[in-house]
Amino acid sequence: SIKKAVANPAHPFHQFAVGNLSTLENTEERPLRPDLIRFWKEHYSSDLMTLAVYGPQSLDDLEAMVRERFSRIEDRDLKPKQFDTPLYAPDSLPSKVTGKALKDLRTLTLSFPIPSQQAHYRAKPAHYVGNLLGHEGPGSLFQILKAKGLVESLSAGTGMDTGSNALFEINMALTPEGFERQEEIVQLAFDYIEPVRNEGISRERFEEMQRLAEIDFRFREQGQPQHEVMRLSSLLQQIPAEDVLSAPWLMQEYAPDQYRAILDRLTPENVMVFSYASAAEPQDPQQTRWYQAEWARADLAELVTGDTSHPLADQLALPGPNPFIPEELALVDGDTMEQPVKLGDHGGIELWFALDTRFNTPKANIFLSLRTPAVRASARSKVLTDLLLDAIRTNINDWGYPAQLAGLDYSVYSHLRGITLRTGGYSDKLATLLRRILVQVKQPVLTEQRFRIARQQLIDNLENKARNRPVQQTAEFIQSLLIEGTFETEDKLAAARSVTFEELQSFADAFLAEVDPVLMAHGNVTQASALNIANQVGSLLLRNSDIVAVPRSGVRRLPEGETPVSLAIDHPDTGYTLYMQGPDTSFQQRARYRLLGQVISSHFYEEIR
Repeated sequence: SIKKAVANPAHPFHQFAVGNLSTLENTEERPLRPDLIRFWKEHYSSDLMTLAVYGPQSLDDLEAMVRERFSRIEDRDLKPKQFDTPLYAPDSLPSKVTGKALKDLRTLTLSFPIPSQQAHYRAKPAHYVGNLLGHEGPGSLFQILKAKGLVESLSAGTGMDTGSNALFEINMALTPEGFERQEEIVQLAFDYIEPVRNEGISRERFEEMQRLAEIDFRFREQGQPQHEVMRLSSLLQQIPAEDVLSAPWLMQEYAPDQYRAILDRLTPENVMVFSYASAAEPQDPQQTRWYQAEWARADLAELVTGDTSHPLADQLALPGPNPFIPEELALVDGDTMEQPVKLGDHGGIELWFALDTRFNTPKANIFLSLRTPAVRASARSKVLTDLLLDAIRTNINDWGYPAQLAGLDYSVYSHLRGITLRTGGYSDKLATLLRRILVQVKQPVLTEQRFRIARQQLIDNLENKARNRPVQQTAEFIQSLLIEGTFETEDKLAAARSVTFEELQSFADAFLAEVDPVLMAHGNVTQASALNIANQVGSLLLRNSDIVAVPRSGVRRLPEGETPVSLAIDHPDTGYTLYMQGPDTSFQQRARYRLLGQVISSHFYEEIR
């Protein structure tokens, strides 16, 4: 709502866009139906509509279905509305907008007005620029700021695009220290834009991005049909039908002039800086009309006239070549297996394998679950596990980011019995990525600065749970009571507030002292590769570990009859969760309960609504 408030009053984006009892009033004095009919006549016309249909039928059958259902929509010969007015009034730039957030968060956004990029979908100059500015590898703006404990995340790219105007935005989530040093962060961002403008435009970088886009399009996995038609019908508003299937992945042209045209707009004279935080105290604040959010705008003239670089500027560097781009994209020989098979125990590792190339994509997944009693000993153990995983993720981010750009992905997450390392994507470089992660898990680099940031972030997240919608809180409360090894939010919050860096160091040293490992390799991977990966896990990770059994967590059985529980929640909404427990955990009972939920859900929703 604050972005709308500061937008150009002459632009439609400035207007209220959500219905309420005032805008949708339906009384005898102000009946709603005539307004709806007028809106329908002014905006609903077949020449303004785009349609996508996705089904297993032939094209002729699909066309017949479309004509039968949609041919009666009237063509009123309406013209698409054009809004050439700038999104920000020219005299409002440069400026900084400070807003007070309700939740414990800290965000900083540099928003630059640029021309619409819709016509450049074949070259994607904004993607090229965003890829460089949003890079997270060594020497990147993000890596330098995170290493100094100032930001948690950073992304860059186009925001709103109206067809006439667009916004290019750099979005950052700040640490508490970063919130206190926003001016430095903004200065360093412009220090990074400068070398990108002067040295970042090269055909080699374009060809690398083009190669990755081609691979992703060639081997992309189909989404849910409903999501696909929603995406395609929306794209048809901007993209010719012959390109609509490939448009998001097209990078056909090296366009240095278009890259420069965007970079030339990313200047201190052409920026609106947005800062939101619960700790913000806007001076002489205004309030948004509909949501009563406090905000204030200040001039940024001093940013424009400043000509000195930030002391960290000499550490900035443009990204180098990506070492994770797949080279071998052939499929492994052999038939797809219906289900995984156990290959036995290898050095204490329970190994499972499944060859799967049914979708003709050279992708694979490797799951390594390290089950350990250290994780579920107490709420404090759970907090220490989360802090340890934060350190591991931070350490692997520098080279994990180029891996993600190259079609690989990874996650390191905790569960009731321990932690899981998952890598997935193109099989060619997958084992290389896993090896790097294993090294960090074995010997994580812990710093007190990162510990303080992660602990505060964990405290913020736990405190924010009290602000969640009541239905979320009731569901989570039931889960914490029913499942062994889960802990209530208040217990975890108390642990997070008192845990120390020395405790984390001791916890990390002993984390893999006892472990119950299981590994599964699935997809475009050979049995020999799976065995080799298991050997690497054993040698890199488990050489000094005792192999133990870590049983599953149980589910507590409810007493007979109804057990009502009321939660005192400070929230204007009301939430209600009804949990009904089955007599056992068999697949037959699970199927019956899932079917029951599917049968009653739509009728229940309609009745309650």
